[in-house]
Amino acid sequence: MDCILFTVRRLAAASVVVFCLVGLVGCGRSGPKTHPVKGKVVSEKAGVLQKLAGSSIELRSEVEPNTRGFGILEPDGSFTISTYRLGESLPGAIEGKHRARIMIDMGDEDDDRPRKKKWPIDPKYTRFETSGWEITVPTDGEVLLKLP
Repeated sequence: MDCILFTVRRLAAASVVVFCLVGLVGCGRSGPKTHPVKGKVVSEKAGVLQKLAGSSIELRSEVEPNTRGFGILEPDGSFTISTYRLGESLPGAIEGKHRARIMIDMGDEDDDRPRKKKWPIDPKYTRFETSGWEITVPTDGEVLLKLP
């Protein structure tokens, strides 16, 4: 009888542990479903991509304008988007249409980098309304954003 009682207690304890773990883990990540977005900025002008390195690509959802995706530009123009929503970072971007722009890193007097005096690209690419770049997520492979 003691053996059966011991086994029942062990099963009850194991059930409580499993129940607590399921409660902690939940049913998955909170927030909207996101899809991977990788891309590249390309330019016909030599040296532009190196000047843009460290700047960001920003996506603004047409459905949820306050939900934004960001990706840091590498020296070769490549980027990977992550979405920041309600204080949480999610890989990729939410589904739907997005407008894109470049957020140029112009340097800062408070760090050791000299401030850039001239923008390396036409300022129209820094505004959602004038960049001409639209992306539909999920994408069909790598996104290409073309500069002159």
